[in-house]
Amino acid sequence: MKKNHFFAGLALLFCGMAATAQQTEPATPTSTNPTVEAINSKYHSVEMPEARPIEKVFPVLGVYQSGSNNTVVKISLDEESKSIIWIEGLPQGVVKAILLKSPASYKIPAQKTATGNEVPEGTLMYNKEDNTLHICIGKKFDFLNPGSVFEGNAETEQVVKSAKGSKAAQSTLWVFTGKKQEVAATAINTPQ
Repeated sequence: MKKNHFFAGLALLFCGMAATAQQTEPATPTSTNPTVEAINSKYHSVEMPEARPIEKVFPVLGVYQSGSNNTVVKISLDEESKSIIWIEGLPQGVVKAILLKSPASYKIPAQKTATGNEVPEGTLMYNKEDNTLHICIGKKFDFLNPGSVFEGNAETEQVVKSAKGSKAAQSTLWVFTGKKQEVAATAINTPQ
C-alpha cells in the first residue's frame, strides 16, 4: 500500500509540474499613465555622431604654398596644448602661435626661436572660404580687429631716432600669403 501511495503522489507531482509548465501570454496593462507616456515619447535613443577629424576642428592645420615665391609653410598642432600651433618653413625658423579666436585668429607672440632668431609679435589669420593663410610678423596684434594688420601695404617701418640721438632697432614687416595644399588620401594595403 505504501507503494501505491508513493506512485500516486509521484503521478500527482508530475501532473502538477506539467500544468504549471504551460506558457501563458503575459498580461497587458489595461490602463496606462498618460504623463509617463508623454515623458517617454520625448526621449529616443540616437546614435552617437562620428568623431570629427582634427582638420575640421582646427582648419588652419596643413601645408600652404605661396604663389609669389613658392615658399612652403607647414602648420601643426602642439602635442600638449590644443591652443598652440607651430609654424614651420618661415625664414625666421619654427614659430609658435596662440589661438585667440577659434578657428582662424592666432597671435604670434614675440619669441626667440630654437635657432636663436628674435621674432617680433605678429598675426596669423586663416580664411575658410578660400583656404588662404595670412601671416604678418613685425606688427602688433590688434585684439579688436585682428584682420586690420593685412589691410595696409606690406612696407617696412622706418627707423626712428630717439631724443638721445641713438637709433632704435629697425623692425621689418614680413608678410606671407599662401593657399592650402590639399593632401590626397593614400590607400592602405591590408594583407588578405
